[in-house]
Amino acid sequence: MKSEWLDRRLRLNLAAFFSDYEDVQLTEQHLDPATGTQTIVTQNAGDAEIKGFEVELEARPVAQLRLNAAVGYLDAKYTRISEAAKENGLTLQDKLIGTPEWTASAGAEYTIPVQERGDLSLRADYSYRAETHFQLLNEPTVAQPGYGLVNLRAAFTSAAGNWTVAAGLTNATDKRYMASGVSVLDSLGFTVGWYGRPREWYLQNTYRF
Repeated sequence: MKSEWLDRRLRLNLAAFFSDYEDVQLTEQHLDPATGTQTIVTQNAGDAEIKGFEVELEARPVAQLRLNAAVGYLDAKYTRISEAAKENGLTLQDKLIGTPEWTASAGAEYTIPVQERGDLSLRADYSYRAETHFQLLNEPTVAQPGYGLVNLRAAFTSAAGNWTVAAGLTNATDKRYMASGVSVLDSLGFTVGWYGRPREWYLQNTYRF
């Protein structure tokens, strides 16, 4: 559903979905304790389903202020596990890779007229992502607990709208979080993780013609 209210000053969008997977293809790592060699195998490991909803809201209570928020929910789970996958340790309780149960975001932007020269816009954004697993067997060493990120931006746009100067911070709180990961001989304590970008600042100049 997509809707607009209060003379288009309030926008509300709703979505619900359901996905049914049969014979899910999963990549698994196998360690031979006798030889110490590790192989990677892709096989049909069972069935799964994903259902959830998304809500988006945008409001403009006054001309200078714009607010937005969104929330998403995912119920992603295996409904059947093959015998081969069970032998490798996969269970119905394991979460699907890369499917956080909750995601959310919120933002606010306030515009201040600067005489007749242009507009100064101040913006803040927050995003949240619940616990996310990156490995098939949900190893805790390759999972990211829930975390939030904050971005800040200030921009001046000329009255004619042809140029904009902006400055901002991404990951303003310098949150350390894992964006992806993989276990490598996890039984021996070896894992590899790729982390998100740290706090960064930027200056930006845009000219439109």
